[in-house]
Amino acid sequence: MKVTLKDIASESGYSISTVSRVLNGSGTISTDVQKKILKIAENLKYPFAKSKIPIYSNGTLHIALVTNFMDNIFFASFFHGLIRAARESSVQLSLIDVSDHSDNLISTINELDNQLIDGVCLFLPEMTQTDYKELLNGLNIEIPIISNALIQSPVFPTITFDGYSGGHIAAEYLMNKGYNSFGVIKGPFIKAEARFRYNGFKDHLELSGRELIWEAEGNFTFKSGADAFNAYYELDKKPEAIFACNDTMCKGFMEAAKLKNVSIPDDVAIISYDNSPVCEETFPAITTIDTDFKMLGMESIKTLKNIIAKQHTNRSTMNLIPVKLVERESA
Repeated sequence: MKVTLKDIASESGYSISTVSRVLNGSGTISTDVQKKILKIAENLKYPFAKSKIPIYSNGTLHIALVTNFMDNIFFASFFHGLIRAARESSVQLSLIDVSDHSDNLISTINELDNQLIDGVCLFLPEMTQTDYKELLNGLNIEIPIISNALIQSPVFPTITFDGYSGGHIAAEYLMNKGYNSFGVIKGPFIKAEARFRYNGFKDHLELSGRELIWEAEGNFTFKSGADAFNAYYELDKKPEAIFACNDTMCKGFMEAAKLKNVSIPDDVAIISYDNSPVCEETFPAITTIDTDFKMLGMESIKTLKNIIAKQHTNRSTMNLIPVKLVERESA
């Protein structure tokens, strides 16, 4: 049976004229009333154009950031950038932490349909391609979803940083500075972003005929950076310059170097990735690849708005946010 305005009015408790004004985009109805009526209309599968509705078209959306929160400098920078983007876009941003119930991720996201969430932004970098496919198959909501973590073959529209170019930029900078032998402290290869940073660095060196003589395993932590230095210190043939695939590992390497009186950049140059506040708070200050988290947030919000307005329908798109080098003293 076809759903009518009368059905929505009956369930919502508002008049047919109020329901009609909301669904036709009247700006004189309060946001709370609009959301209640729209929610009922969606549940009853009544067709309406979201692009006409003020709470969708004027930017006052409610977006949920779903992530496995970790207490480190990267997440602080990431959240700060998204908060700034949401504020400038007049978007309400909520944090949904799934670190304690990751096994129930699908049900957690499905339940967002009952909380008047207009869009979902995922940041779950540990997830694999298979994990994302299982998530997609298990969802029973029509809320638009994007990912800020790199998915090599996107299952959801993906907005993330161009990590491969970041590695390329790091290699180009170190070569231009006159260094001839190179090392790298890798991130955890389960994360696609870590692989892209490493591959961008390694590929550009090889294509330029330069030598990558040392690689250290890392997991984006301070300790793994310090461990990398200890391994470096035992080498007979040491690289002249090193790319640490995030700032935290770089900081760990540099602090361990001080204990052995190894001078940076005189004994070894080092460059990192992310441009978190620690880069300016370290001596010497760290040359790094800058990632603009506010730009990431703005593009994420823009994409969600376009999906809501039916102007973006391709689930397999990837939007890479450009990165750039910030030169300081460490290299």
